[in-house]
Amino acid sequence: MEHFQDFDSLSDKLSSEFLQFVKSFLSLNKADKANTPAFKSCLLGVPYTLNSKCIAENIYSEVNIIQEFDKSKPLPKIDSLLVEFITFLTNNKLKSEFEKEKNKDTYSKIILSSTIPYIEKLWEMSLGDYRKYAINLILAPYFINILNLTNEESFIRIKEWALKCNSIRPLKPSIRDFDIIIVNTMKRAKVTGVKPLKFKDTLQCKNKELYDIILFSKEIVYFGSGVSVPPGEILPFPISFLIGYR
Repeated sequence: MEHFQDFDSLSDKLSSEFLQFVKSFLSLNKADKANTPAFKSCLLGVPYTLNSKCIAENIYSEVNIIQEFDKSKPLPKIDSLLVEFITFLTNNKLKSEFEKEKNKDTYSKIILSSTIPYIEKLWEMSLGDYRKYAINLILAPYFINILNLTNEESFIRIKEWALKCNSIRPLKPSIRDFDIIIVNTMKRAKVTGVKPLKFKDTLQCKNKELYDIILFSKEIVYFGSGVSVPPGEILPFPISFLIGYR
């Protein structure tokens, strides 16, 4: 079937799908629905052999030919069979695409219902301080235990955030060391099942400066100055003091 180029856009396993199609088509949908024919296992009943299930149930077990093919009649045109096969492939493709979209929407709703606004806000920011603190107690627990992302997805998101922070103030001791820090904090989050800090109940008490940075992140915040300047105004000191911005 792979030689029929017109079918390429409908399936990448044409011969395998053709076996499944003819099982139903040639049996007028009377074939065993639990049987999924494949090249390695077609479960074809060979005439004059014995059906083991029938033997076990003490009923007539020999596979007989009910009606032989009438060789005097001309073979049916293959075109009609191919038209039916195209219809079969098209239906399967539409069902597959529908299921993908359905699963995608379901996953999106789950993610949306699980998101924590202040952490999503933090992830969009760039910090010049509290980077290890945020990764350890907020980001890693959030991605691992709230959004249930894989280790790879979590690492990519946290590393992306860390690199943004590095553009504000270099990560210490180094970017490579931060990779190790991210991996270790992810392992800790997974093993302990710890949840990220609650914004008002916990972070406000444990780290008031980081809490304020996130809370007022619409403004550009400068570390150690106690000053926040709205975007567009003249900076009162060098940009190297910058901690974060939205």
